Amino acid sequence: MRVLITADIEGIGSVVRSEHSSVQGREYAQARRLMTEEVNAAVRGACDAGATDVLVVDAHNVGLNLVPEALDERARLVMGSPRPLAMMEGVDRAVDAACFVGYHGMAGTADAAIAHIFH
Repeated sequence: MRVLITADIEGIGSVVRSEHSSVQGREYAQARRLMTEEVNAAVRGACDAGATDVLVVDAHNVGLNLVPEALDERARLVMGSPRPLAMMEGVDRAVDAACFVGYHGMAGTADAAIAHIFH
């Protein structure tokens, strides 16, 4: 079973302000670690459910947020840019399941932390 896990940073647990999601932010290093841990939990879950191929897409900004050396070794990582399919780079008909980690509310969503729209 092939699983695509695509991850953004603004919806990660405890990521609540731009200091977390901006490269220049004072809490960015912590947010990267938290993002990587949440992605690893998804990788573990996918593998426990029978996944034989797990592709992880670092989908925040230019795709340089996950900590590659801390990523579960069973996953393959798509990082950097350009990514022709953006946040869904790697999706194709061979993907059996997709998992969205850390995605956030759209701009204007009440009570959503760091809610915005992808342009």
